[in-house]
Amino acid sequence: MLDEKWEEICEMIEEKLDLQSRSTEPDEDGHGATETLIFRGPQGNMKLSRSVRGRFVGEKAIVSKRIGGDVQIEKEYSDTETVDFLQLFRQDPESGEWVELQLSDLGLSSE
Repeated sequence: MLDEKWEEICEMIEEKLDLQSRSTEPDEDGHGATETLIFRGPQGNMKLSRSVRGRFVGEKAIVSKRIGGDVQIEKEYSDTETVDFLQLFRQDPESGEWVELQLSDLGLSSE
């Protein structure tokens, strides 16, 4: 998803729905960030999350030439290409837990 399209979605949620919070947190490994919107939608409290990170390009083994030395695997990410993931959650009114929604749950279909 392009950044412009994401911003359009965020603006639409701010204008048409009750936006409660918007936050951005870096990933633990430092290769991306997750932006989260929490808002009141037609099905109750909803959370839309977009994770953007560098594209995984491979792994590199770092070995020790000593006998019995450890082998470490280092993951490599692209500096120029990114991958993003969208997730939509609905808050269960009884338990308060976030439940991930699928397109089929919304009456939408990719077919």
